[in-house]
Order: sequence, then structure tokens, then C-alpha cells
Amino acid sequence: METLEHMRQVVTDVVNAYATRVDAVSAIIAESYGGMDKARLEQAKICGQLQEALASSVSLRRRDFERMMGEIIAHQDQREVEVKEVLQETLEDQRRLAGHLKETIATSDLARVRAIQRQIESSMKHIKETIEQFHREHELLARKLTALLDNRDSLTVVGFKGVLRQIQDDLRIFSPGQTPARRAV
Repeated sequence: METLEHMRQVVTDVVNAYATRVDAVSAIIAESYGGMDKARLEQAKICGQLQEALASSVSLRRRDFERMMGEIIAHQDQREVEVKEVLQETLEDQRRLAGHLKETIATSDLARVRAIQRQIESSMKHIKETIEQFHREHELLARKLTALLDNRDSLTVVGFKGVLRQIQDDLRIFSPGQTPARRAV
């Protein structure tokens, strides 16, 4: 009997630790939203500076710049929406799993507790990978656009378009009906 009580106490401790973890996930999500907003502002600043540099050095019109950047910006916006959805779904899953974990304690089903723990770990791994991928995409875009800005004195429309194609290829952004092999050079 003492072993059963000990096991219930261990499981209760796991549930309490998990509830704390759900709160931590909530804080991470809030922080991630702030990071995405900061990244969007940084990207807008770099794009504005790049647009000004192209307008003054090669007389590129704002409308043309926006058209050229459109797919990349749309992709980043879509990715941000996807990441926010994954974050929100993960938080809801974590809360749901916490409820299942509490119910499972009452039945003393240790196999089910372990299964729930595996689901939790899988969910946390997925959210971590999603955030890291979004961060890598943002860093790539910022790095390439900043490199263009650093070379603004020798910046040409052809060079700008080439870098945009590289970014699109790196981010796997394709126009409808277009694949990497069919992309015009």
C-alpha cells in the first residue's frame, strides 16, 4: 500500500511540475510574439532603407520595389501566422494534456502517464523546432538584405533581383507553377 501511495505522490509531483511547465510555455509564447513583432519592425526598417538606397542610386520606383519584395514579405507574413498558430495550438494541447494527466492519476494508470509524458515531450520538441526554423528564416533574410545595404554604393537592380532570387530559393518561395529548376535566371 505504501508503494501505491508513493507512486501517486510521484505522479502528483509530475502533474504539478507539468502545470508549472504549461505556465512556462505560455511565457515562451508571449516572448515569441514579442520577438516576431521586433523581427517584423527590423525587417521593415531594413526594407525601407534598401528601398531608399535603390531609389536614389538606380531610380527604382517604390511600386517596383514592393512588387519585387512582395513574395518574400508575403512568405514571411504567412510563416509568422503559421508559427503563431502552432504556438497557440501547442499551448492548448499542453493544457489539455495537463487535464488528462490529472485524470490519469486517479486511475493509477502509469502506462498512460508515460504516454502523456511522451506526447508532452513531442509537443515541446515540435514547438522548439518551429520557432528555431522561423528564427533561421528571419536571420537569413536580414543577413542578405543587410549585405545589400552594406554595398549600396555598387547596388544595381540586377544584383538586387539576384539576391531576391537567392532568398526565394533559400526560403523555398516559388510563384505558382514555378519550381527551382524552372526559375528564370
